[in-house]
Amino acid sequence: MTDGYKIFQLYCDRCHWKKITNGEDIGSLYEIKTSSIQTSLPKYDDVAKKTVETKFQKQNRKFKCPSCGHSVILKQITDTQKSLDAQKEIEKRTTERKELEESILREQNRREYEKKDRIEGS
Repeated sequence: MTDGYKIFQLYCDRCHWKKITNGEDIGSLYEIKTSSIQTSLPKYDDVAKKTVETKFQKQNRKFKCPSCGHSVILKQITDTQKSLDAQKEIEKRTTERKELEESILREQNRREYEKKDRIEGS
């Protein structure tokens, strides 16, 4: 799977209709129009003597289920294998780092012991 490749899932909770797509073949489905949701109220700025615009948040795209008509949401599927590989790589690097730190500490302790032994042995 390439890095720029995205996979989406459409799933209906009511009739259990499911479709996995890359986003190109959803043109045959009926898209339900959605508007942005207002997240904050408009405020009046006394200094500038004008209204401060509100913030809006976009909704996910919704489609009509072809079998029952219930609305379904287009969700992006994460590549679980890539995330598992990345997690394993992180764990591998942390264990390698711990082993390296332990070997450095053992080498330092060995040198200090040899130095101390030479001083006492003289």
